[in-house]
Amino acid sequence: MSNSKTMVDERQVQNLSDREAIRQIMYAYSRAADTKDEAVRAKILSGIFVLDGTIEYGFGTWTGVSEVIGALSRMTRPYSFTHHIISNDEIEIAGDTAVARYMVTGAHGHDGRVFWAGARYTHDLVRTAEGWRLVKHKCVAGWRDESGVLPEKSGDVPDV
Repeated sequence: MSNSKTMVDERQVQNLSDREAIRQIMYAYSRAADTKDEAVRAKILSGIFVLDGTIEYGFGTWTGVSEVIGALSRMTRPYSFTHHIISNDEIEIAGDTAVARYMVTGAHGHDGRVFWAGARYTHDLVRTAEGWRLVKHKCVAGWRDESGVLPEKSGDVPDV
């Protein structure tokens, strides 16, 4: 096998490895949003953000891991549950920086009802000695549907 062929294969493997590491950060952010365990949320966010990382939503921006943890906790506290589903990821890697964009659909339980929302997340990332880390998480809201009623207990399916 030629040396140039080996170099191409090594770059391809690194690219695939980087993409998977970035996807794992996407999934971790969603887990941090959905957990009700504040210690777990703090551990996840501390492990995926750089120290001066930022989150930006249409109603505010917070910088620094402790601010990010507090803001996400305050945003999700009113809900009995949240469940974020991410899809359609687009990842662009340029050396030691990357931009990841993906769609998110979230269910939010509140006062016996569930509402759904759709948004676009953009992650700016940097490769560090510890691996890929979030520099900035940005959420751009897309749509919202508040027509859902939660079943009274798990397993109940409303008549259609």
